[in-house]
Amino acid sequence: MVATNLRRALLAGVLLIACTATAAAAGPETSKCGWSADVRVCVSVPGTTLTGDVPVKVSLEGPRPFDVVFTWEDDDLLVDFQPPWEFVWPTSRYPNGSGRLGVSVKPSGGELGEAVLLRLTLDNPARAASPADWGSVFQPRQFSGDPVFAAVGDGGDGTKESAEVAQSIHDSNAGLLLFLGDIYERGTPAEWDYNYGRASFDDPAGGRNWGRLARYTKPTLGNHEAHHMDAWRDYWHQRPNWETFSWGGVRFLVLNSECTKVAHGCGPNSEQYRWAKKILETSPEECVVATWHRPLMGPIAYETMTDLWKLLAHNGGDLVLNGHQHDMQEYQPVNGMVQLISGGGGHIPHDDPMPWPGVWQASGVPGALYVRVSGSALHWEFRDTSGQVVTNPDGTPGTGSVSC
Repeated sequence: MVATNLRRALLAGVLLIACTATAAAAGPETSKCGWSADVRVCVSVPGTTLTGDVPVKVSLEGPRPFDVVFTWEDDDLLVDFQPPWEFVWPTSRYPNGSGRLGVSVKPSGGELGEAVLLRLTLDNPARAASPADWGSVFQPRQFSGDPVFAAVGDGGDGTKESAEVAQSIHDSNAGLLLFLGDIYERGTPAEWDYNYGRASFDDPAGGRNWGRLARYTKPTLGNHEAHHMDAWRDYWHQRPNWETFSWGGVRFLVLNSECTKVAHGCGPNSEQYRWAKKILETSPEECVVATWHRPLMGPIAYETMTDLWKLLAHNGGDLVLNGHQHDMQEYQPVNGMVQLISGGGGHIPHDDPMPWPGVWQASGVPGALYVRVSGSALHWEFRDTSGQVVTNPDGTPGTGSVSC
């Protein structure tokens, strides 16, 4: 205990000098140092009154690995999973007034440490919500030959692995991205802006990270961003809880598996079910693809979607695409419809297989699903970030097809 306290004292002195020197060199910069979960934390921002996009920087000294959790007045702000421990805070998306920026360390498998607090004031002109023009911002990419779309979820966490998946889709021949839900950790405005990346339709520079792909993305609501539904809708320009569209000769239904967020849930008496039934009865397309976040079948099953699955299967459904589990899976057809899980978006890949009878599965591989539309058939490949087809442990490739 004496040695630990001595180490802390010495480290505190060194870092306090460093923080003071940094603040002095930067002029108006405001800094604060303290301890969280046996890690020495120093946080700095450019001043005490903040406006617009503000860089937040943190230096840490202590045992690793860990995550850094940022809060604003005890509410979620952002979780940073990898160094460098810094982000740009879009303060205009938060209410004006004084509060405390909190920085806590969460060790791997441990408890969240006490927050180091920095008192600040936000002062921005009033910001209007994003325009309700979701129907017009979507612009699929041009393609030659058969149309190809990509599908993946469980990315958008600000990590190198997640950024590599986004880049691989950008470099692919996919004209459309179906993002299958879950940005991390809680879908706050700051996490949308930084971990997922500012959207191309809102950024004159063309967006960053997953946001570069936003113009040709159709998003599915995940359980993580469901914590802050207003931020999700605001990012996607007031996108509704579910939607349908036609692209490449395919009818797509983008559904919502966060059934507690939907009026009357997801059963036959729900608004979502009645809406989907009407779409299926009136759509002329031969191929039908549905997306939602939580899979009906598998180790992490969500049986609340059973009625919507049956509705689709009995009315021409061909593929159901899900995320939620952080790997790649292909299931045997049920009533002629195939479930594919594409959760390799880069966030904490499942390294150990979670077997399910008769299922092709590849774990621990960041990458995405690519589906090619050829006449009245859908052909798919699971690819890693280098564009190579992924194989499972016994060497079977992650490919398949279904006739519509």
